[in-house]
Amino acid sequence: VLSDNQINHIDFRAFKSISADLEKLDLSFNQLSKLDGNLFLNMNKLSELSLWNNRLDSIDHKTFQTLYNLRKLDLSSNSLKSLNGNLFQNLTRLNILNLGSNFLREINKNSLNGLNSLQKLDLTNNGLDQLDPIFVKSLNHLSNFCYC
Repeated sequence: VLSDNQINHIDFRAFKSISADLEKLDLSFNQLSKLDGNLFLNMNKLSELSLWNNRLDSIDHKTFQTLYNLRKLDLSSNSLKSLNGNLFQNLTRLNILNLGSNFLREINKNSLNGLNSLQKLDLTNNGLDQLDPIFVKSLNHLSNFCYC
């Protein structure tokens, strides 16, 4: 747990010695505005990642690329304005994704490609005007969807 430490930058080598065995990582309540695309490299066992309540305004498309076993991802209460189309591509086991309380104005229908196991999606408090019905329909395992 590295939450509530006022961390504003994490070198991509910071977790190198423990990355292979790490299952949960809590980086919430920090001052992170950017994440290196290789920060979570080789964290093959990581199942939960909490990045809520930081200052993230964008995320490199490679950031979550190798987190094949990730089941829960919390990106709420950041400053995200858009989502890269390939951001979640390899997160096929992800069950819970929280994107609430950001600044997302629209969600591209390709933004959540690869989320074949997603059951809960939170998009509350983003100022979204509308969602493409095709986008919602493509998330066929979704059982809990928060949008308002």
